[in-house]
Amino acid sequence: MEIFSLFEGVRFIKSRYALFDWDNTLRKGFTLVARMKYFCDKRLIHRHYYSDLMCQMDLYYKNEISYNKLCESTTALYAKSIAGMELVSLEQLCHNFCVKDNTK
Repeated sequence: MEIFSLFEGVRFIKSRYALFDWDNTLRKGFTLVARMKYFCDKRLIHRHYYSDLMCQMDLYYKNEISYNKLCESTTALYAKSIAGMELVSLEQLCHNFCVKDNTK
């Protein structure tokens, strides 16, 4: 069983390339915000991760943190929120999110 875990910050056990739309390239809005809300609504991650994410977004929109800082802090937050999830489960959840998100 393959499990995501944190090791020395944000590193995953298995390395793969991932294509990820971050900010309005392929879909409207920040994909990570929608994905974490989806996970939170499904009770797969604790609500405080989504709240912390929204605080970071708020700081960015108020120009209190840079875009680079936003990217660093939110990806680290996302990594912490999924730490311990089985890879197969996470892949299925991401697939379900994309299917649901694509229907909007």
